Amino acid sequence: MKDRSDNKVPAENLAATDVSLEAERVENLLETLEAIARDHGLLAQIDPEQRQRLQIAAGRVSRPSREQRRALRRVQQFRDRDRRRERDDALLHQTGIR
Repeated sequence: MKDRSDNKVPAENLAATDVSLEAERVENLLETLEAIARDHGLLAQIDPEQRQRLQIAAGRVSRPSREQRRALRRVQQFRDRDRRRERDDALLHQTGIR
């Protein structure tokens, strides 16, 4: 089995990153990846260093380490809990209970 020690990202870095994930950026990224998935020949159009970075990053995203999966699950659970609390608080406020 391949060693994934270089894939480890501390859990605190999953929630707070310097990279913005605005809907427009995500949509552009998806369109690019889907185009490459349809025609792998597109990879020949970029320089070898960028191609290697792209392939490594795509591999890390598609096959995260156990620690990365756990950290992501933790972040998702906190986000879901916070959304439930906000929804409940809004409902309680609307009914005059709070």
